Formats: sequence, structure tokens, C-alpha cells
Amino acid sequence: MNRSDEKFGDGQAQHTIWSASHPQSGETHLDPETAILLRCHVHAEFASSASWVSLLDNLADKGFHLEFQDERLMLINSATDRAVCACRDLGFDLEELTGRMGKPRVAANTRKVVLPLPGYS
Repeated sequence: MNRSDEKFGDGQAQHTIWSASHPQSGETHLDPETAILLRCHVHAEFASSASWVSLLDNLADKGFHLEFQDERLMLINSATDRAVCACRDLGFDLEELTGRMGKPRVAANTRKVVLPLPGYS
């Protein structure tokens, strides 16, 4: 399996289960077992978050953020900035998430889902 390097404070490259990727694209390829592990790892964050703020904070604690790529809401490995998978592949499509939490705020220049401005929910 081809692994992407992740660099941390000590400059040492680290590998994670989420850092394998297709050589032709930046999107990660997850085998079925790894996909199940990932779903278990982030399921509670998606299932119990009542707001985008809560979801983004909880995902950040686990090393992930959300971003739109080709009209799909993607889970991104924050250390490598590579797409891990589409949120719908984890069982959480955008329609369900927006129905529960409203529309996400998206940065136009990065397409990342970002926290709402102060005073907005």
C-alpha cells in the first residue's frame, strides 16, 4: 500500500491508516476493512452533532476536516490535506446533514467547511 508521509513537530514522517492514496489522484483509497474502521472512528461525531460547530470541532480533535470536492462533501485528513472519502460513504449524506444542522458555511477560496462567523449559527 502506498503511504503518504505526515510530518509532526519532530520532523519525523508518520504514517496513519488513513494516508494511503491512489497514485493518479489525491483521493484516498480505502479497502472495506479500513472503511469500516473509519466509520467506527468518526460515527459518533456525525451522528450526535447538532451543529456544524460541534461536528467540525469533534472532527478536528480526531485529525479531520470537511471540504467540498467535485460537489461532494469529503472527509479530509488534516495532516496530509488529502481526501479520505466522501461523507456519504460513511453513511452521512449532505442532505441528511443539512436537514439536521442547516447549510454549512464554506470558504470560497478553499471549499473547506468552516465555522460560522461570530453571532451566526
